Amino acid sequence: MISENNRVKKILEKPKEVVSHLVNAGIYLFSKEVFDEIEQTPLSETGEYAITDTIQQMIGKGKSVYMVESESMWLDAVHSWDFLKANAVMLEQRKKELKGTVENGAVIKGNVVVGENSIVRGGCYIIGPVAIGKNCDIGPNTVILPSTSIGDNTSIDSSVEVINSIIMNDVRVGSNSYISNSIIGSNNIIGPHFSTEVGRNLMIEMKGILHHADLLGTVTGDDNNIANRVLIKAGKLIANNCNIEAGVTVHRDIPPASIVV
Repeated sequence: MISENNRVKKILEKPKEVVSHLVNAGIYLFSKEVFDEIEQTPLSETGEYAITDTIQQMIGKGKSVYMVESESMWLDAVHSWDFLKANAVMLEQRKKELKGTVENGAVIKGNVVVGENSIVRGGCYIIGPVAIGKNCDIGPNTVILPSTSIGDNTSIDSSVEVINSIIMNDVRVGSNSYISNSIIGSNNIIGPHFSTEVGRNLMIEMKGILHHADLLGTVTGDDNNIANRVLIKAGKLIANNCNIEAGVTVHRDIPPASIVV
């Protein structure tokens, strides 16, 4: 981004050369006239309306666009799997807080947050940073390793291993499952022996465009029902409202409202 006296002159998307040391953090405050400008903005190469194109259009018309400079931490979270990196950073900022119940025989090390009315059952082994929400039931004999966030009202059955993942609200995970470097959306029901394969330097296609993921298991949408003994191959994505029957190995991306047998 190029500016002069806090007035934005130009926004450059991923320039090949360094033009300034300012980065657009993607936080905006607009007046209502921006909606008229959006309607006049041409579609981007990906077929979407890019707000940066709208801003540049406003600048080209001589309208005033100002910036506020901050020295706060900033992470570029473009794709869903980028939230795994952001999650790891945010968890490092949290302090240990055990509001729920930790049964005898459970081992908790490092900065671990357990929310109100949650229970960590005997035999669990948790190494922080980890955050577990409210009204959760974890274990027994479940292993949760660093950089994992678990949302509210989520239950994880016995002998499950979760590593560097985000499990959102209202999720049920069956016993003997393995979830690594993955994001599990809200209101998913996952049967026993579920497993995510993990890959490095993956190229993931979305709308005909390839995107790079350093390290990824899977990303699932919301409201899915996944039966027992399902394996998700590395980098394969599952949309919303899907039913995946028992014993399936998912080799490709699953579109919304699919039934996989």
